[in-house]
Amino acid sequence: MEYRKLGSSDLKVSVIGFGAWGIGGAPFWSTEGDTMSVKSIKKAFDLGINFVSNYSVQEMQDCLKTGPLVSLQPEYSLLQRAIEKETVPFCLIHEIGVIAYSPLASGVLTGKYDRDTKFKDWRSKGIIGQFTGEAYQRNIEKVERLKKIAEAAGKTCGQMAVNWVVRQPGVASALVGVKNDRQVEENLKSAGWQPDAPVQDEIDRIFAVEG
Repeated sequence: MEYRKLGSSDLKVSVIGFGAWGIGGAPFWSTEGDTMSVKSIKKAFDLGINFVSNYSVQEMQDCLKTGPLVSLQPEYSLLQRAIEKETVPFCLIHEIGVIAYSPLASGVLTGKYDRDTKFKDWRSKGIIGQFTGEAYQRNIEKVERLKKIAEAAGKTCGQMAVNWVVRQPGVASALVGVKNDRQVEENLKSAGWQPDAPVQDEIDRIFAVEG
């Protein structure tokens, strides 16, 4: 297991974290049952995975007036890169470690959904994210291209997406949601390697921030 220093602290966190939303149940996710949830947690512990603030830049500035801040847990993925403009530069300057949640964009970056997918859970309600309409169709087009790149590299689409997150400046760990112990092991294969430079460039072109 690869570990990284967390911000300016002496703490170290596993590069791949345990996203507990997948076993949290209603109103967001269905689960595979308590037995499987416990098995997933035990698997994560056995493999050395860590369990873990979600502030704006202004809130972090306020916090730093009263004491140290060593970590931030924002949403970050190939499809959600808003933190790159102000948040990541601030964290780098102040040695605040980024623990990214939803690196798979709530499952979209796994590659298991297509243009015809109609979500029946919270993703259909427009609470957060882009899971319907033209925005979703554009995202799926990008994911389909990423899936081909991943297959050529002998990886899954999800592993390629998580790998991209943990290679970004300031990121200490990616919190990847799981529902079972098999997914824990699959998630770990996202770390410890990096694509060739041309592949990295192609991914950057596909998911370039618009505007």
